[in-house]
Amino acid sequence: RFDRWENVTSVVESLVPLLGPQLRNFDISYHNPRDELTAILVGPFLKFGANATLPPLRRLVVEKVACDWDYINLEQLTSLELRGSVANWPSVSQLASVLRSCTHLRTLSLADIQLPGWDIEDIRPAQLDRLDEFSLRNCSAHIATEIISQFQAPNLRGLVLSCIDDNELLLVVWLTSTKRFPRVQDLALLEIHFEAGDVDELNDES
Repeated sequence: RFDRWENVTSVVESLVPLLGPQLRNFDISYHNPRDELTAILVGPFLKFGANATLPPLRRLVVEKVACDWDYINLEQLTSLELRGSVANWPSVSQLASVLRSCTHLRTLSLADIQLPGWDIEDIRPAQLDRLDEFSLRNCSAHIATEIISQFQAPNLRGLVLSCIDDNELLLVVWLTSTKRFPRVQDLALLEIHFEAGDVDELNDES
């Protein structure tokens, strides 16, 4: 966790080669209360150079940091967690490309989603046959629908939806009507608020 972002790139580029090919878990988070507005509007960017390419990881957590995904080996990744502000999120097509590289992914967690662009035409969804758990927190129902449309997870068992605003019913109706995750066994809907009569509307849609 770094509070002074101007030093983080040199630190990471120095550490990663020393750690060698055995590195499996990598967490990076940017936090500076004195510079929160800058983080939201601009956001730090972490680019691994040729001498600091990460080895194949099993677990990756990125918070409020924009990454150059070309330098991160995702083929063996089993757990991915992304959370941040608008400047740090990849576009929809970039996110879909990242997920297509995560062929062994079992756990996916996305939070505080602010997509910078709507380049969603003709995007091939990622096929995540091994994905077992998926959580989505703090975003609008519209963005949630677009995100979930970018991957197929036919064997998903656990689903968490938390703090979905701007017409939560839209998302629930879409998930149930499309049978997006047919094998879900554990479902958690947290801090999701329905208006009076929404349950009847949901029953009519289903």
